[in-house]
Amino acid sequence: MRVKLRLAAVSNMRTSPHIGMMTLVDDIECRALVITCDNNVREQLSVRLDRGPSFSKKWLPEVMWRVLRDMGADQFEIQINGLMAGEYLTDLVCTATGQRFPIRASDAILLAYVANLPVYADRTLMDRQASPWKPNALSVAMPVNVIDGKVLRSLLDDAVRAENYELASKIRDELKSREKGERDNMIEPEI
Repeated sequence: MRVKLRLAAVSNMRTSPHIGMMTLVDDIECRALVITCDNNVREQLSVRLDRGPSFSKKWLPEVMWRVLRDMGADQFEIQINGLMAGEYLTDLVCTATGQRFPIRASDAILLAYVANLPVYADRTLMDRQASPWKPNALSVAMPVNVIDGKVLRSLLDDAVRAENYELASKIRDELKSREKGERDNMIEPEI
């Protein structure tokens, strides 16, 4: 089973402004899945959201998608299938052939926005990772296990500097868990 998602918001992480966040919500706007991204992807999405599709129609992602679509390669979707070591396992899938192309989750969401592709997440993943969605909330909950190691170490430094020892402890525990290679950090899709 899978859940259809749409991009609802793009923002910076409040505690670490150099980290972007993309919030995806389900069709009934009840649950949210948060994906971290670098500032480049966040800015790319923010510009498109703020200025509309006509502003970026000559930019590389839009042009390349039009070329592919005009060549008949328009039957694609994005599938978020699992989570490993802080990264969502994401594929660009050709629905006509079933061919899968692994892609970084943040890039997949940018492509989905540019090309108007459907985005789906595995139901098990959503049940474990999604948080309640409140459209007018000032923040959204994000599990620590969805943040890659490099960003997590940066967040640990930020939490210690801010004397937020509870958060620092959670981040430290997650990093230790990953160092041990525990399979708790891996969520695979149901088959």
